[in-house]
Amino acid sequence: MLPLAVQILLALLLDLLIGDPRWWPHPVKGIARLAGWVEPPLRRAFPPRPAGIGAVLIVVSGSTAIAWLGCTLAAAIHPLCG
Repeated sequence: MLPLAVQILLALLLDLLIGDPRWWPHPVKGIARLAGWVEPPLRRAFPPRPAGIGAVLIVVSGSTAIAWLGCTLAAAIHPLCG
């Protein structure tokens, strides 16, 4: 395995070369879409603070679960992918 400093340098170089293409779905866009979908019904059903706490819990736990699932599936393909 490469040292962490080399991994970070390679990641930076790849990001500079490739970047984030506009057509590629970015995870932050999905998280924002989830927050926009979850928050309005919670704000209609609960006072502001509990609605906000509920929205945060749903968005963070949902995002974490999806990332965990993606890493688990990638690791099933090959350990280095995970």
